[in-house]
Amino acid sequence: MKQTASSSKRSLLVPGLALVMLVQAGLVVASYWPDSNAAGNKPWLSFKAADIDQLVVSDGKQSTHLLLKDKHWTVKELNLPADEHQIQEVIDTLVSEKPAWPSATTDEAATRFKVAEKGFERKVELKKGDTDEAVVYLGTSPHYGQIYGRREGDKDIMNISFNAYQAPADAHDWLDKSLLKVTAQPTMVTLPGLNLEFLKGNWQITNQPAVSLDNPKVDELVNELKELMVIGLADDKLAATLNQSKEGFVATLAVKDKAYHYQFRPSGDDWYARRDDMPQWFKVSTYPANLLKQPDLSKLEKAAPAKAAAADSSGTATAAATPAAPVPAAPAATPPDNGATAQSAN
Repeated sequence: MKQTASSSKRSLLVPGLALVMLVQAGLVVASYWPDSNAAGNKPWLSFKAADIDQLVVSDGKQSTHLLLKDKHWTVKELNLPADEHQIQEVIDTLVSEKPAWPSATTDEAATRFKVAEKGFERKVELKKGDTDEAVVYLGTSPHYGQIYGRREGDKDIMNISFNAYQAPADAHDWLDKSLLKVTAQPTMVTLPGLNLEFLKGNWQITNQPAVSLDNPKVDELVNELKELMVIGLADDKLAATLNQSKEGFVATLAVKDKAYHYQFRPSGDDWYARRDDMPQWFKVSTYPANLLKQPDLSKLEKAAPAKAAAADSSGTATAAATPAAPVPAAPAATPPDNGATAQSAN
């Protein structure tokens, strides 16, 4: 009886202990389970993108300071227009990010993932005036389209949707590539050996005998100058060399109330251009430079009608205008004389 009672107590105790352990496990899981309001739904940065008017990007070796002034972004180091779409994309992406939960929280992990204060891929300061709204460290990538990120003063290392190349530290990479673009309709263009004028909706050549031009073809050539894209910027040493160079060519593009004068200079296999309203030499693509250097007039003319087609058309018209001579009719057949035939037979 005593053994039976002891066994009975043990049989009750085991389920009880199991239940206690289950409850404790549930409490542990619940305490660490990501709260929908705290993770995956809460913005990583607690301010609006429109609040930011300064951006400083560094890779530990060089940095770029971007400023919003009079509703336009500028690269402070170059004092030139910045690519506003590129800047806005960086700010919007970081501000709208809602990471689920930390990938790690230790100092060792921050060093390993390169999001530490003294070891990072990118450090991005988002400012409102001179006040830091946030400073974030961006590190290595766990996989394509993702990067480790950590806010300054926070140990949580998040996995965010971003790429380091979106935030370069070189000032030249933030330049507005279309800063030489002219938006107004050109009224006159001069290139080596070719002077063009836009009159009454048509392009005309003013320095050569009258030639019938194909407007769309001329527009293609003019647009190479009108929409000249910038690739980079010459450093001070190269700029000094280009200033002394006598190679290259000049071009002019005029609009209704202004004329832009360009200088093009080669440097090795590259081309650089400078416009009279900007002192800098900009690296440009070799393709438009070569087209503008030696414009091919034969490719701008309207196609002449084919000679064969013209001759055929002329012959057809002559034949239609001159009627063919009538063909003489054959003489009518003479019917036989029946009486003569009968007499001969007799």
